[in-house]
Amino acid sequence: MTSLSPTSRASWPRRTALALLIVPLLAGSLPARAESAADYPSKPIQIVFPWSPGSDELVRVLATDLTARLGQPVLIDYRPGAATSIGAAHVAKAPADGYTLLYGSSTTFAINPSAYVRLPYDPARDFAPITRLTSSPFFVFASPKLPVNSLGELLALAKKRPGEISYATPGIGSVPHLSIERLAQQVGVKLNHVPYKGNGQLMTDVVGGHVDFSFSVHAQPFIQDKRVKGLAFTGAQRSAALPELPTVSETGVGPYTSSVWFGLVAPAGTPPAIVKKINEAVREAMAQPAFKARFAAQGIDLSPSTPEEFAAQIRNEIPVWREAVRLAGVTPAN
Repeated sequence: MTSLSPTSRASWPRRTALALLIVPLLAGSLPARAESAADYPSKPIQIVFPWSPGSDELVRVLATDLTARLGQPVLIDYRPGAATSIGAAHVAKAPADGYTLLYGSSTTFAINPSAYVRLPYDPARDFAPITRLTSSPFFVFASPKLPVNSLGELLALAKKRPGEISYATPGIGSVPHLSIERLAQQVGVKLNHVPYKGNGQLMTDVVGGHVDFSFSVHAQPFIQDKRVKGLAFTGAQRSAALPELPTVSETGVGPYTSSVWFGLVAPAGTPPAIVKKINEAVREAMAQPAFKARFAAQGIDLSPSTPEEFAAQIRNEIPVWREAVRLAGVTPAN
């Protein structure tokens, strides 16, 4: 048996005391055990909405339902700006515990990688897709002060006044931006782009005549109330909500459709069991007849998916929108 020298015996108590001091400190620095899906959620959940208030009806209704369904408050955190990249970057850096989620769009996940030189997140790497929520065409609408009553008249006016007719979008490189530029190229007109941080002020400014027209999935109540002039619908068929509006293709510009999709993600590394629990709760909420009827009346198509289906959609659409950005002549920001 090896014996300790007098020096070793003298230092042994000090070493033992130091070890006993360090072990608790190290244990405190280790990551806490991941919360099980059975225990989740045990505190409020934040859904980051990367636009300003004004186009948030679906996420507000969903948050209310999930609050009751999951037994914890589901709150909305508004972080608008930079075509949704401010809110997306915040969620990408959040703890992967299921308590910070992102409500994003095809702009967030499929377009921004081509619209920005230095994007502060990677849509394919930094998120755990939960579910697609909606996939919807746009209503084309104009200010009541603009002297047009159809899309054909709007485009004819734009040809007479190149660069003067303005259009509003929720940001450079957003789906409405690329969609309107594609239409302008198709018919040979030059328009003036006015980007916003979200749909709230955008709608206010079109109503007030500060901007001439726009595309939005949220314009149906404004058209019905005659706060704006409904001109067309960008779907392959007319909207069930406003069947009197012609499709863009029916207005004589040639074949044309456009739509935007929205979805819910968590930070990458969120436990799959928690992702699955949120997915199931969202799909149950959206399957309710009242939920479906409320948004069908607005021309919004609910299309929840599995996490795997949503992940594949994001991967597949990034190269598609890269080409759309190139054709639209969009210079990547920053």
